[in-house]
Order: sequence, then structure tokens, then C-alpha cells
Amino acid sequence: MSDPQQLTIYQTFHKDYVRNADCPWIQPVGVNGYQAEGFKSDGEGDDNISSLNSFYCELTAQYWAWKNATADVVGFYHYRRYLNYVFDATWQYQTTVGVPGDAFFLSYLTADGQRSKLDEILDVADAIVPKRAGSNRSIEAHYLAHHPAETWEAFLEELHDQHPEYRRFIPLFKLNSTMSNCNMVVIRREQFNAYCEELFPLIDAVYARIGAPYDTYNNRYPGFLAERFLGFWLHARGLRTFEVPLIQLT
Repeated sequence: MSDPQQLTIYQTFHKDYVRNADCPWIQPVGVNGYQAEGFKSDGEGDDNISSLNSFYCELTAQYWAWKNATADVVGFYHYRRYLNYVFDATWQYQTTVGVPGDAFFLSYLTADGQRSKLDEILDVADAIVPKRAGSNRSIEAHYLAHHPAETWEAFLEELHDQHPEYRRFIPLFKLNSTMSNCNMVVIRREQFNAYCEELFPLIDAVYARIGAPYDTYNNRYPGFLAERFLGFWLHARGLRTFEVPLIQLT
């Protein structure tokens, strides 16, 4: 079983929000200049991309963890989004389950039992991801319906050019209609490093080509593209994934 001392979940915060400050395996990380007691910051260290948070979203915390943290197993939550590893009603129905952000649910989602189950899952899987969300459109068609086409086209071009070994998998974006959302994953350090070594040059190249010419929402396309790349990369690498419910505090 995985050593409990080797895993850290990095949870991004851009504002005040309730959390369980006593949970030893979840480390809060402030982004976009947010700071609080007990928090790390995506701006710490000599190598960071904190200034890009308005465009890269939670990727700035992932970059920080890649370059500045040392945990052997890493994971990523949002300030009000968690993963649920323990069997309960959330495993039966929706992809994303909303629950009140109160002390009861915070305690439940950060309990020792959650951590124990997480370790057990990592003994049989390479990566844990949120339950995949389905659509009546392909991943590509869904992206194009909500975001500028030129960002997708640049992404595919850079993926084709930077990674010829993945070219045969690119049709997955047209063939598949399900994906894990929110750039949330739990994964071993070696695989996380390999992912970041491919993700950031790809996203950086797209951003260098296009910049930030859109409204506040669509200027976040680097983060939206990364959501699509994660599932693609896990498949192309042949890694074993395990899906669990995504829990969103309301």
C-alpha cells in the first residue's frame, strides 16, 4: 500500500472559503495573489508562472507543485471541489454532486477513511480522476461550441508537431464524448513530472501564438485545453485510470 506520508493534495484558493485546516494531507495553495495562514503560494520559488493565473487557471498551482514541491504522489483539488473515494450515494448517480459546504461534509471529505481508500486505489491504478462527464457531442465539438475555434486549431497543430508519437490518438477528440473535468487528478510524481513536461510546452506554445484577445472567460482557454489534454495523455500513455465522484461544495 502507498506510504501515507508520501502523498499531498494541493488545493487551490483564490479567495476565502471554508476548509478543514486540520487535514494533514491537503495543502492549500493561494493563486492570483491570494494569501492566508498555512497556505503555500503559486508565486513561491524562483520558477513559477503565477502571473499567468488569469489565463492558466489552476495550472499555475500545478506548475508550482511540479517545480517546487516534493511529494511522491500529488493531487489537485479546487477550493470547493473534492474527490470522494469512499462508497456512498455519490457513486450511483451524477458525475458531479453538490453538497453543502458545512463542517459535516468538510469533515467527511477529509477524513482518515478517505485517505485510506485513496491509498488502496493507488495500489491498483496509476491515476485517479473525476468521474467522466458525457455529452451528445464529441470532445472537440463540445469545445468548439463554447470556445474560440482558433484556440482548438492551434492546440491540435502544436500537439501534432510536438508529439508525433501521439498523432494516431488525435482522432479520439472526435470519437470520444466523455472526459474528466476541472484538471483534477491524483498521480505519482514520476508520471506527474512526465505529464507536466509535455503539457506546459504545448499550452505555452498555443498561448504564445494567440495571447489573450478574448473576454475574461475565454481568455482562460489554456486551462480549458489542459482539461482535454489530461484524459488524452493518460490514454496515449496507456495508464490505468480510476474514476471517482467529483463533489462540489455549494
